[in-house]
Amino acid sequence: MEWIWWLILAVILIGGEILSGTFYLLPFGLASLVAAFVAYFNFSQSWQFAVATLVSVLFWIIVRHWAVQREHSASDNPSYSDIGKPVYWIENRLTGSWRVRYRGTEWDAVPVDETVDSQKPLYIVSQRGITLIVDNQIERAELQ
Repeated sequence: MEWIWWLILAVILIGGEILSGTFYLLPFGLASLVAAFVAYFNFSQSWQFAVATLVSVLFWIIVRHWAVQREHSASDNPSYSDIGKPVYWIENRLTGSWRVRYRGTEWDAVPVDETVDSQKPLYIVSQRGITLIVDNQIERAELQ
């Protein structure tokens, strides 16, 4: 009946992952599912923990690799790039970032340097994750 505890742990971790949306709990939830499968076939506790550990490390490496690839795909692949497109300044944030309007919704943005004027036209120069890097000069945006 140890497999039930592993299954409960897996449901809690995967449910927490669904609520958080970060992908940090997913490898551990999937490893718990595999450990439940191992426990169902009456393997010893040491085998259950060993399999759970190995599977969680394997899934963690896979998820981390996927996240890094996804983070860089917007700026590395020109077919997905929004570089050179205009954005419209909305407000300054307390964190030093800006809110801008682009494609009908609000985005976090960071000026490329301190000379960028939010009252002049802004263009996307780069992208870091979901944060847009903006500048006033479209010529610099096209060069980068």
